[in-house]
Amino acid sequence: MMRLSYYGITLLLILLSSVLNAQADNNNSPFPLIGIFGTLGNGDGELQHPCGLAVDEENQWIYIADTGNNKIKRFNIIIVNNITPPRYVWMYKFEKFDNNEVIDYLCKMEINEVFLSLDVRKINEGNPNYSGTYTAKLQDFINKANTEGIEVHAMILEDPNFTYESEHQKGIKLVEDVIAYCRTHPEASVKGIHIDTEPHALDEWQDGDWDIREILMQSYVLLLSKIRDTLDDNTDVNIHFSAAIAWWYNERAEEGKLPSGDTSNLAKYLHTVVPMVYVSPDVIISRVEDEIEEADTIVGIKVKDFFNFYKELKDTMVKIDKEFESKTHYKGISVFEYKTMKELYLLPTITIFTDKPQYYTNDILTITVHVTNRDNDINVDVKVWLKLPTDKLISLINMYNYTLKQGIDFEVDIFKHTFVGSEPHGVYLGGSRFLNPVTGDIKSEDFTSFEFLGSPKLFPPCTDFQ
Repeated sequence: MMRLSYYGITLLLILLSSVLNAQADNNNSPFPLIGIFGTLGNGDGELQHPCGLAVDEENQWIYIADTGNNKIKRFNIIIVNNITPPRYVWMYKFEKFDNNEVIDYLCKMEINEVFLSLDVRKINEGNPNYSGTYTAKLQDFINKANTEGIEVHAMILEDPNFTYESEHQKGIKLVEDVIAYCRTHPEASVKGIHIDTEPHALDEWQDGDWDIREILMQSYVLLLSKIRDTLDDNTDVNIHFSAAIAWWYNERAEEGKLPSGDTSNLAKYLHTVVPMVYVSPDVIISRVEDEIEEADTIVGIKVKDFFNFYKELKDTMVKIDKEFESKTHYKGISVFEYKTMKELYLLPTITIFTDKPQYYTNDILTITVHVTNRDNDINVDVKVWLKLPTDKLISLINMYNYTLKQGIDFEVDIFKHTFVGSEPHGVYLGGSRFLNPVTGDIKSEDFTSFEFLGSPKLFPPCTDFQ
């Protein structure tokens, strides 16, 4: 049933203040701030002159009467409430990293789940390879991670040879090592087991036909079933089970080439599948749609597919979230991998934006840039420009060999203009770049756009709604 509720009243007030660019004053409001959504415009998630609202609490949707665009717009309550799906990262070389530093960067990069590569033989006191030092370091890392709301999964079986049935028992022994650790150290237990066996990496797979590959896949699925049975037989320890898989397993299964690789088949044993969608950012969503329809899915993406732009990585994750926000099987994103993500995070950035997407006569345009440098001092060339609807370029900033100091993080308004009505109507494009002063290579890049529409469109007064 759809009805106006407490959520609806609160969110309507927030929505109107957002669209009118007013500052919400929470201290004077009898309602808590739940979330902010909707901006001025005529695109997805944008509104003009919203006049009515209804809430479908059962299905978690908010409906807005967008009178200026002659549409009814639908928003997801979970997204409105700023509940971000989990962010995972694959991590390696545990023995070498500094626990405190890593936790600090995980927090800065907003990671809340970790697939941590471990030599689990060293954490089971009953294993001859047990190491008290290694185990103490793991306990310290997990305790500090949990304090920050970060959960740790033990990544094991990182060898395609575990696909072979002759190697299954060795794999099960490693699973038992994790179970023994969790049982002995419940206060610093791992949340799950994540396997990265990847049968498609075997030479036999690479050299064989699809009949051979199907046999290998059947053996891999048998391994999954044995691991799940082992976990289910140890009910005193609650361990989540996930696996990294190739995104194309399901597609080949649908083609009849790899029947055992069907996502629904793998999900019989896995709590969550993690397809590695290591492709260009613009096609990630299309590559993983079918998995999300069939099983709980974490979308695996690769940092190096985003070149040098941390903002592009973050924007793509937000885009994936929005695409699958209504899918119950969507369980977040995992990034491959920590080291390269950290390197990308530390690169200097310059982003450009305006205060709203559309302007009318007498409106004041403000163009702002946000500059960060989280690493050491670095010299860059700085370029910021505006392209008019007539294709004319206006240079706003053109600086050479500028020193970005370590730790800077600031926003500055670089351009203001009051529209008088004679300016070209249409879409304006803004751009910003940091360049290497010697090679000219782009170190950071961002774009924004806005539209000048001339005289404002007048709307009738908004009437009350029920």
